[in-house]
Amino acid sequence: MKQPIARNQSLQDKSNVIEFDDHSAAAQPNLLDFSFLLGLTDALKEYEISFKQYFLLSRLLESGPMTMKEIADTLSVKDAAITGLIDRLGDERVNRPEKPSMGYVHRVPSTTDRRKVMVQITPVGAQVVFAIRRITQHLIADSLAADCDGDPRLSVVRDMVEAG
Repeated sequence: MKQPIARNQSLQDKSNVIEFDDHSAAAQPNLLDFSFLLGLTDALKEYEISFKQYFLLSRLLESGPMTMKEIADTLSVKDAAITGLIDRLGDERVNRPEKPSMGYVHRVPSTTDRRKVMVQITPVGAQVVFAIRRITQHLIADSLAADCDGDPRLSVVRDMVEAG
């Protein structure tokens, strides 16, 4: 089994690089992937959120209220970075009142530990997640429709995605 290229290993040493011939599917850029990513980016722009913010909202919707520490661990960022993220998504703007907040999350005291503050998604935040998920389902269905080329297995998957 080949090992990944080490940081100090020259990129000219191609002994660990997988090479594809020019005609393999892996060697060709997939325009559908680009189309999907552009569509998702447009959807996130429409709601003025980043992918990280969308991921957080989705996580809060699925798992319920989380502490700031749990959010930082989930997003693999430092605790200090979470405050700004929550402030931007939240229902109040303590540090920057000139920039309106979105009202997608709010902070509530923990019921089990007075020292902790929980962050939970609001109904408006949940609507945003559902809207972006619907857009994503349509993007996937469109990609599958273009990729099917008569393959009945892909048609079945496409129909399942379209059904939601």
